Amino acid sequence: MTEATTTAARTKRPNYIASPFGWPNFEVPNFGSPTMQVPEAFREIAEKSVAHAKDNCEKAKAVAEEAATHLKNIYTTAAKGAADYNLKVIEIAPRMRLEPWNRRPNRCR
Repeated sequence: MTEATTTAARTKRPNYIASPFGWPNFEVPNFGSPTMQVPEAFREIAEKSVAHAKDNCEKAKAVAEEAATHLKNIYTTAAKGAADYNLKVIEIAPRMRLEPWNRRPNRCR
């Protein structure tokens, strides 16, 4: 009896039917918005604002490029200084290793 119910449950599948309405329409509705003419004064203000924004963007880009160049020079100089310092430490290291032995008093005599 349980076999019959499980096979019946397995064979029952929902029948999917295609939508009778077709593909959905995703166009933006035009709610009948009126077309307005923008006054000339507003247009001039908008054009000046866009021109100022472009100028400021170009100035900011130039300043950022200059700052990047300065940072590159700073890090190059710092890396060179660190490399020179490390070479100097490596050069002095053998002498410093023996220095404590040379300074200690000779108590064995």
